[in-house]
Amino acid sequence: MAIAFGCGLVAARFLWHPPIDWIVASLLLMACSAGLSRRRPTAAFFIALLSVAMTGALAQEFRPTHAVAFPRGLTDGESVVVAHVIRDGVVQRGMFGGEQQSLDLETESVRLPDGSDFTQPMGLRLSIYARKSDYEDEEQQAAGTLPIPVLHYGQRLQLIAKLHEPRNYHNPGAWDYRGYLLAQGIALLGNARVSSVQVLPGFAGHRWTAWQHRARAAVIRRIHELWPAEEASLFGAVVIGDRSELDGEVKTNFQSTGTFHILVVSGMNVGILAFAFFWLFRRLRMGDVLATICTLIASFGYAWLTDLGSPILRAV
Repeated sequence: MAIAFGCGLVAARFLWHPPIDWIVASLLLMACSAGLSRRRPTAAFFIALLSVAMTGALAQEFRPTHAVAFPRGLTDGESVVVAHVIRDGVVQRGMFGGEQQSLDLETESVRLPDGSDFTQPMGLRLSIYARKSDYEDEEQQAAGTLPIPVLHYGQRLQLIAKLHEPRNYHNPGAWDYRGYLLAQGIALLGNARVSSVQVLPGFAGHRWTAWQHRARAAVIRRIHELWPAEEASLFGAVVIGDRSELDGEVKTNFQSTGTFHILVVSGMNVGILAFAFFWLFRRLRMGDVLATICTLIASFGYAWLTDLGSPILRAV
């Protein structure tokens, strides 16, 4: 098993595929192994080893990434960035009132302040903000509504951004914020004014990931249709791990009472889901093997819908 897992880790370094490909391959091989377990146990064993190798390849895809070597002048002033969205925008209240939109991008090209071009892809996390002159009317300005729609995965943009490196506090035992961002593929942080954002034609990214973002957005939209805003924000956090709309006071209350883990999608959610699905499939008079396979598929589907975060992926 360990050798098969290691082979998967090595193979994924030379044969790149989106995580969903490795998940589907592992599930299909698992199903084949279960189907052959009684008639051909030897073949079933080797197919199960292949499934473990696919799991190793999946683990390789979620490894922490290394920092991108970028020119020092990139953080000296404003840069013209051409990039595509890799995480749907999240609208939040800014520190001084008004809305801001936070989103993750992968660069296609960057024009540095000195006029040179940097074309190596890297991840950016930007906050898009507005000034008074960016609002269309006084009513929109008073409401603080950002004069730009929410940007979605795959959209291509050109904007002017002021970039900077993430910083770590050097206190003993302090959180490694920079390493946390690198594990998500984010090399630099920055800000961009909404008036500089221009949506470009075309789509960039993977269709599987685009479907994932659409499905996740559809679930969140449905939750907001069923419950008032305050309750919907809580349900969104508990059910699908979307904490972007939680009020700061609510987060503080959960933290102070030691119950913030309830708002994190993890093993508890997977356990409840797996129990419910397995019970349902057994009530439908499925055999143990088929019910187990269907439960695994449902669990992986739920993990995929919640953006494959580390806690839930580990639980699955």
